[in-house]
Amino acid sequence: MSGAENGDEPADLEAELTGLILSEETVSGLLDLIVNLAASGVEGVSGASVSLLVHDGEQFETINASSEAFRDIDQAQYQDRAGPCVQAIQTGQEVRVAIPISDWAAFSDQAAQAGVTRVWSLPLRVRGRTTGALNLYSTRSQSWEDPAARAARGLARQAAVVLANAATLMTAQLANQHLEQALESRDLIGQAKGILMARQPISGDEAFEILRRASQRTNRKLRDVAADIVAGLDQPENRT
Repeated sequence: MSGAENGDEPADLEAELTGLILSEETVSGLLDLIVNLAASGVEGVSGASVSLLVHDGEQFETINASSEAFRDIDQAQYQDRAGPCVQAIQTGQEVRVAIPISDWAAFSDQAAQAGVTRVWSLPLRVRGRTTGALNLYSTRSQSWEDPAARAARGLARQAAVVLANAATLMTAQLANQHLEQALESRDLIGQAKGILMARQPISGDEAFEILRRASQRTNRKLRDVAADIVAGLDQPENRT
């Protein structure tokens, strides 16, 4: 299915996406919205996909695609690490190509089988790095001009924002997880110290020293030693 014949104005598309973003909960859902908006709202776009670098930048993967045919075109590029979306991610520059193209034979053949005549990959930059690309596929002969080009770039900006927010959220979640673990460790150590102080007349510092020595002696984390004491599984000796 081709995009809108007249093409929405970029501002209208971005406003629609912004409203949808506020009601969506997952990154995948947001990227699906962007892909669908590109396919249905940008003139000349027959389908779209989002490619991302995954596994610490070692592999490419299509996270969202408007159909399996376009996902297969992406995959043909990943196998040879050659094609417009790969180049867009590697260089951080927009890449437009017409099909057929001899430089990328596997990609070109797969695109031709799907009836694709033009491909436009727009890089998605997150925190100063290009981590993905919004790929637009067309079965029409005309090149992308304004306002369609502006609409496509607007959607690419929104896709980059989604990825940036996801990265920030992931960082925040990890930070919260580490904080929770630190607080839990502090509480366990405090309880273990209290148990040791109740067993014998020692100070808090002396109780902590017993825990520290037990940790070193058994080559275990201080938190794990404390957890065993709280659970009544360990009786560390007061020795050097």
